[in-house]
Amino acid sequence: MDVMRLAGRAREGEDERLSEAPLQAFRATDAFAHAAARAAASLGGPGGEALRADIVGAVLRCGAGLLVASESPRGSGAEASALEGVTRALAGTRYALYLARRLGALDLRSYRSLAARADAAAREVRALRERLPSPRAP
Repeated sequence: MDVMRLAGRAREGEDERLSEAPLQAFRATDAFAHAAARAAASLGGPGGEALRADIVGAVLRCGAGLLVASESPRGSGAEASALEGVTRALAGTRYALYLARRLGALDLRSYRSLAARADAAAREVRALRERLPSPRAP
């Protein structure tokens, strides 16, 4: 992803808090994705392989969604749709991690840390979605 493109939105005449939102969403999601992928690599036990695949697939969808959002015109339906997809992928990843915890493949401390990172990423993506201009009525 072109992180500089996200940062470049700051130069589009928006106030600073609004213009930093795409970069903050990327950073929070990236931190979660990295930690989740590392944790997934160590999953064993019952369902470990399937959970690894689910987690890795979901974090890849997060990255892809953020890329599409960064390449879409600001406030477009494509940007909103991509960010909604990121939100769904984050929720899917969080649930896979929950299942890993319930099945004993992930210790409680790791799960809590990952859940906190997932929640932080979801908050940033949600804040970004909420700052999008509302669609115009036809």
